[in-house]
Amino acid sequence: MSSENLRAGPLTPKKAKTRALICDTARELFFKQGIEATTIEQIATAAGTRRSTLYTHFSDKNQILTEIIRDFQEAVTKVVEKMPSPQPTREELDLWVQDFAELAAAEKVPTLLLMQGGSSRRIPEGVHDFGVSIFVGLGEKLPAFYAAQNSALGIARAQAVLRQLGWAVALYAEGAESAEVHLQVAGEWLARFIELEEDRTV
Repeated sequence: MSSENLRAGPLTPKKAKTRALICDTARELFFKQGIEATTIEQIATAAGTRRSTLYTHFSDKNQILTEIIRDFQEAVTKVVEKMPSPQPTREELDLWVQDFAELAAAEKVPTLLLMQGGSSRRIPEGVHDFGVSIFVGLGEKLPAFYAAQNSALGIARAQAVLRQLGWAVALYAEGAESAEVHLQVAGEWLARFIELEEDRTV
């Protein structure tokens, strides 16, 4: 719950329902047309409410996005925790990538989160934090990701791997014909990254 809501006191059932509707509507729009292309006006209209009502719950799109991230962060964390460790086989990595893709499709995770979660360039703070949580979570499962956190070069390599993973998962969630090939590439990049980082630490 945001500090804004704490100041206003607990949400009434009606306000909680409206807030949830706004988030669900925004998530659909973010998923279908992207976060940048989606306007507050579109969210309000699609949710069947007024812009002024939306602003009583959220100050801007980024605040809505932060709430959406909070909603599925737990599910993503559970997928990350399923990563076999400490040295997964290629088959295990491919199965893990598939699990991640299926979660993204089921939860309609906005593409921006998957594509830029490991970056800090012109993205909302919540998106950056989401990417960091995946990076750190993988570091707790895989020595390669843990070791990568200790140098700028390691972080850059890990971010590149995570962006490839995000791209593949986003394509799968969107039903793209090339998704399966990209998922295979994501598994391959993960495997190579793990192998190379482990070689560097020996």
